[in-house]
Amino acid sequence: MEEKITFGKFIARKRREKALTQRELAEQLYVTESAVSKWERGVSYPDITLVVPLCRALDVTEHELIAGAEDVQQRAADRQAQQYRALVRAWSWTFYILYAVSLAVCFAVNLIVEHRLSWFFLVFGGEALAFSLTSLPLIVPKNKGMWTLAGFFASLCLLLAICCIYVGGDWLAVTLTAVSFGFCVVFAPLILRELSLPAPLGRHRTLICFVIDTALLFLLVVLACLYTGIGSLLWTTAFPVTLYSLLLPWGLMAAIRYVPVNGFFKTALCLTEAGVWTFLLNSVLAVFIDGARFSLAPWNWADWSDAYFSGNVVAIFAAACLAFALVFAAGGIVLETRRRKE
Repeated sequence: MEEKITFGKFIARKRREKALTQRELAEQLYVTESAVSKWERGVSYPDITLVVPLCRALDVTEHELIAGAEDVQQRAADRQAQQYRALVRAWSWTFYILYAVSLAVCFAVNLIVEHRLSWFFLVFGGEALAFSLTSLPLIVPKNKGMWTLAGFFASLCLLLAICCIYVGGDWLAVTLTAVSFGFCVVFAPLILRELSLPAPLGRHRTLICFVIDTALLFLLVVLACLYTGIGSLLWTTAFPVTLYSLLLPWGLMAAIRYVPVNGFFKTALCLTEAGVWTFLLNSVLAVFIDGARFSLAPWNWADWSDAYFSGNVVAIFAAACLAFALVFAAGGIVLETRRRKE
C-alpha cells in the first residue's frame, strides 16, 4: 500500500510540474479522470500499456516512473550527454566555417594575384588532411577509427600528389609506396582484426599482414633502385639484402604462430634465430654489397679496436642469445614434464 501511495504522489507532483490537470492528463492518455485520480491517491496502478505514454506525458523515464522517484544520477548523465553533443556540434560547425572561409579566401587571392589556380590546391590538400582528423570522425556514425584512417591515408596521398605536380619531379611513385608500406606495417593488423574473413583466412591474419608488407617492401626497393639509377644492382644487391633482412621477422612470426610447442620453446627458438641471424649479418652483407667471399666476422678478445670491435660485439650478442635460448629450452622441458605428470 505504501508503494502505491509513493507512486501516486510522484505522478501527482510530476503532473503539477507540467501544469496539467487530472482531466488534461487523462485526455492525453485516453483514460478517465477518475483513473488518474485513483493513481494519484494510491488506489490502483496504471495499465502496463500506459507506461510509455505516461512517461512521455510527465517527461520522466520508465525507471523513474516505476521507482516513484527521480533518478538524479541518470538525469545528470543525460544533461552531460546533451552538453557534450552540443559541444561537438559547436566544434564541428566552427571547423566547417574555418575550412570554408579559408578555402574561399585562398581561392580568391590565388586568382587575383596569379590569374589562375596554383598554390590553392596545396591549401585544399592540407585542409583535406586536417578535415580527415578533426571532422571526419564526428560525421561517420560507426567504425570511426577505420573511416578516419582511410580518410587520412587518402588525403595524405592527395596532398603528396598535389605537391608533386606543383613542384615537379618523378618521386611520387616512390613516396606513395613508402607511405603505403608504413601504413600497412602499423595499421594492417588492426584493419584485418576488424574485418570478417572466411574461416581459412581468419586463422592466418598475421601471415596475410606479412605477405602484404613483404610485397610492398619489395615494390619499394624496386622503385627506389629505379629512381636512384641503380637498377642494375637490383638482383645482385638490393633483393638479396632485402631478403636476408626479412628472414628474421618471418622466422620469428613462423615460430610464434605456427610451431606447436609451449611458450618457453618458442622463446628459445626465437632467441636462437636472432642470435644466428645477427652472427651472420655482417658476413652476408659483405658478400652482396662488397662482393667479398663469405667469411665470418673476426673476433679477438684481446683487441677491442675498431677492426675487431664489431666482430666481438656480434659474437657476444649471439652467445648471449644462445645462452638464454638454452635457459628457456630447459624451462620448456620442465613445463612439458609437469604437464605429462598431471
